Amino acid sequence: MNEARSTFSEVIPPKAAAAWTADAGQIIRLTDLEGGQVGDLVLFARDDPRDRVSISWTRTRNIRTASTYEPPLGLAPGNAIWSTGYRVLATVVEDTSPVKGVHDLYGRMCNRGMYEMYGVTPQDGCYELLQGVLTPHGVAPSEIPDAIGVFMNTQPDPETRVMRIHQPVTRPNDSISIRVEMDLLAAMSTCPMDVLAPTNSYHITPMKVEVFTGSSGRQRRTRPS
Repeated sequence: MNEARSTFSEVIPPKAAAAWTADAGQIIRLTDLEGGQVGDLVLFARDDPRDRVSISWTRTRNIRTASTYEPPLGLAPGNAIWSTGYRVLATVVEDTSPVKGVHDLYGRMCNRGMYEMYGVTPQDGCYELLQGVLTPHGVAPSEIPDAIGVFMNTQPDPETRVMRIHQPVTRPNDSISIRVEMDLLAAMSTCPMDVLAPTNSYHITPMKVEVFTGSSGRQRRTRPS
């Protein structure tokens, strides 16, 4: 087995974003450097960027048991990340946070319009931050899908029937790693939400993205039949 070799590494500053490519078989590792920070992650198939991450497929097609239909709330090791064309873009292989699988698959990313709705100081949201790094890759704003809220701690309240946002459970240097199943364009923002909810513990900090090759030696997953 080949030793892991880093092919890409970047620290994403607070309230910023980065885009990168990754090839099938590589590992993407996303690290919360100081703890308590959320990243909004989007993925696109490089052979057809119109085929991009589908939060609804991902949320409803990772089966916990073989006998009952019980979609999980987040993404745990072994779970697949599906595309709008019902292809597997990536598979979660590791989560080092103390509570595994705390990654939001329900909310739409923040944007300037949302902040304006609540009358807070105008600022760019994840939507605008991702636009800035995806436009050079030919992705139009209208083509940016709902993002995976990496480390975002949301829990449903059965009495009020709302999704409540809690502080992230991550510690400094906790990370999630995903195995790339097909060539991807990826982008992630360090969520700028520092008002309205404790999404990032009201304190925005950097995150790190790394791409490794030659480390897993695992079988690639193919398109399901």
